Amino acid sequence: MADVLAFAQRADAYFRALTEYRAGNTNAIITAVAETFFAAAQNGRQLVDDIQAAVARWDHQVIALSDSSVHRIKQYLLRQPHLAGAGDPRRTRCCRRTG
Repeated sequence: MADVLAFAQRADAYFRALTEYRAGNTNAIITAVAETFFAAAQNGRQLVDDIQAAVARWDHQVIALSDSSVHRIKQYLLRQPHLAGAGDPRRTRCCRRTG
């Protein structure tokens, strides 16, 4: 819920800045866009930190032989974090799809 409120506040600030821009105050929109870019950069840094922490947890918790397919699956998930279906087993070379 806090994320939704933060987004609403940013959207409100943007529209206020847009109104100022239309009224001839171009600095308002430039400031709003710059603040948005800084927020996006911070979000990107946080995402990288979260991914690195997840990889560290995975490496600590998963005990497997070095040639185990679990390591290929981890690499696949790092490149393709959203799996809409079963994924493509050819990408990980861990199993053969049946049916």
